[in-house]
Amino acid sequence: TQISGHAAAGRDDEVRADIAQSIRTLLFFIVAATAAVAAAAIPASRVFTASADDAQAAALVLLAYLVGLIPLTVLFIVQRTFYAYDDTRTPFWFTIFQCVLIVVTALIALGMREAGIIPLTSLAAAVALGQSIASVLQTIVATWLLHRKIGGLQIRSWMSAIVRFAIAGVPAGLAGWGAFALLGGTAGWTMDDKIQGALGTAIIGLVVVIVYIAILALLRAPELKAGSALIRRFLPGR
Repeated sequence: TQISGHAAAGRDDEVRADIAQSIRTLLFFIVAATAAVAAAAIPASRVFTASADDAQAAALVLLAYLVGLIPLTVLFIVQRTFYAYDDTRTPFWFTIFQCVLIVVTALIALGMREAGIIPLTSLAAAVALGQSIASVLQTIVATWLLHRKIGGLQIRSWMSAIVRFAIAGVPAGLAGWGAFALLGGTAGWTMDDKIQGALGTAIIGLVVVIVYIAILALLRAPELKAGSALIRRFLPGR
């Protein structure tokens, strides 16, 4: 809404600041979620599958989709900024570009399956990875187009935030994976049924979030204050 107001008033400098702030705030949460889901991919998949073996296969698909989650977060803001400028044509074309890439990568995955390069059990993950790659390339193109349209996006400011989040997110994800291993890994109780899979996912996710916030606190990341303020807005009585 703020971006739309500034765009309508022709205040491009404020739009650029809004974009940077929005991306930093969203990625503060999304990187944590990505690390948590990556670490808990197998027990989380167990919630939606009938067996532990099916959960491991589904986890590969989930991980493949996670590759595109952070770029899609950036695209979410970029796309809506085009809409704020009453430009729906440009998003149409870079979405067509993504769709073409999805079809091409899916055909490549099918060809690799028919050639025996990948097994049938990995075909869905290969298609998902192709979609993630298409989303990454779509985000790059969309960001470049918006950069040209409004004369800059303060990319350096939110790229530095991404680096901070990665510094916190990678160890947090590894800590979550360690928690999964301590819970027994693929042979542990989190794989016994759907409820235990959900419980294991919650435990792993909690570990990831604690480590993630602790590292960002040590780095004195300014996004911690903005993120906590946003959370407080949604708490009862606020």
